[in-house]
Amino acid sequence: MRGEDVPFYVRQLADAGKKAIGLTGEDLFREFCLEEREPGLKILKRILWKDEKALFGKPTLCLMGPKGKRLTGLPKRLRVCVAAKYKKLAKKYLNLLEDRGYAFQKTYMNGAVEESYAQGLADILIEIVYTGKSMRENNLEVYDKILESDFVIIGPTKGGDLP
Repeated sequence: MRGEDVPFYVRQLADAGKKAIGLTGEDLFREFCLEEREPGLKILKRILWKDEKALFGKPTLCLMGPKGKRLTGLPKRLRVCVAAKYKKLAKKYLNLLEDRGYAFQKTYMNGAVEESYAQGLADILIEIVYTGKSMRENNLEVYDKILESDFVIIGPTKGGDLP
């Protein structure tokens, strides 16, 4: 199953009285926790993600914009395209920017979010950066790192931790 589905599946199994743990990305687990009032899950173990091919050594949720510019040099009203699976994490981050006077027209999409910039549909983006290849291909750069993600083993809040 997809990493973003793991927390839902583990919780459903636990709610059905079955013993369950899951492996997913910390980014996806945090998004799940923001979506659910009572997630019923916790991190049992964190496994550091180290990949020399990854731009930041691990998947990193980033704010990206046009190469050679900075967020402070852009207009205060911006069209932002957000990877749909990070809706809550992005909202939390964008709220901080709104407190600094920015206003956003938000679009959420699945798939190649970077293409929305290339097609003129977005001024800035929020998406996971891994190698940075698609970012560079679309003449974008990272303005801010929102969340670096490691692997996490998750399980129900009721029950013991892993040894």
